[in-house]
Amino acid sequence: MIPDLELVPHCWRYSRLLCLQLSSLVLYPPKANVLYRPCVTISAYGYDPETWNVLNFFLTRMPPTVTLQPHIMDVRRLVRRGIGRNECAKRTEAPRIGFIDCDYVYGPGDIDALLEKFPEGAKLAHPGHVRASTYERGMEMIGAAEVIRVFEFDLAADFTVTQRMSTAIGGLQFFDGDWCRAKGYCDDEMGSRRMGPADRWQRTKEDRKARLKCGEDRRIKATLFYRVRHNVRSEGNAEDVRL
Repeated sequence: MIPDLELVPHCWRYSRLLCLQLSSLVLYPPKANVLYRPCVTISAYGYDPETWNVLNFFLTRMPPTVTLQPHIMDVRRLVRRGIGRNECAKRTEAPRIGFIDCDYVYGPGDIDALLEKFPEGAKLAHPGHVRASTYERGMEMIGAAEVIRVFEFDLAADFTVTQRMSTAIGGLQFFDGDWCRAKGYCDDEMGSRRMGPADRWQRTKEDRKARLKCGEDRRIKATLFYRVRHNVRSEGNAEDVRL
């Protein structure tokens, strides 16, 4: 069955945030059919066993409308985020595909509202507003997710900040499926050295290029999703950080 939406998070040592995101899908299942395809590394290599523990826990707990199907990658390819995104973009069968960071969770009706309100004919769109936690509360939720379980949110109390989004960002953007099948995610640059596999986490400069290649970025007139804010930066130093 072709999904209505494909969601592609990217998880490198972000197992606790992944636990929060998957919990929201269990607690607030969408009516639409969703393929959830996280980019992760191979468990046999032992690089990120915590992420695999989370995936194995949730594999049998997903609602009927959500299919959990990891996109497994060698770690040197995983740390160049654009590689996994490009592979998923080119192979998607869904009419919409979202590239969304693990620090966003889904509230009741969010995914269905996204599909309903996605601008007709748009190649790229983003929510007008998102709800967010404080940094303090965000770190508390991340700490609590150390024990793998379906995390129970108090959405009104946990997410007290409303953030306006003036543009799509690398961590929250939704593309037309036909566009991605034809163009990928900077597919024309994948042969260059700057987009090749690496030994450590790489800056995600390709996100802005992907939006520029698309040539548009339209606003979804809705407040969607919840962001678990944290004050930990992993860029260029991901081996020392685990969220």
